[in-house]
Amino acid sequence: MSLYRRAAKVDATQKAIMAALDAAGVRCWMIRLPCDLLCRYVHPSKGWVWQPLECKTIRDGEKKVYADARQKTQAAFIEANEVPVVTSPIEALRALGLAT
Repeated sequence: MSLYRRAAKVDATQKAIMAALDAAGVRCWMIRLPCDLLCRYVHPSKGWVWQPLECKTIRDGEKKVYADARQKTQAAFIEANEVPVVTSPIEALRALGLAT
């Protein structure tokens, strides 16, 4: 398996999350690194906001684990920059402050 093939794999939840964000008026770009999505939207009280998001899939009751060196580097970025990790459309909308 090539590196490109592995890098192209996306979390199963990402398509539904992007569809929900689009329906809420959020522009979303798949950037893959250093996290999955870059979102731009109008927050009700803050105005225009840029927010990265990381999409994860729940397996066996837990979020997908970080296994290889690239994923560990990504995990460090997510933690250092407080990037929300979301597993569903409603979690994504809540992370952006667009749902309660």
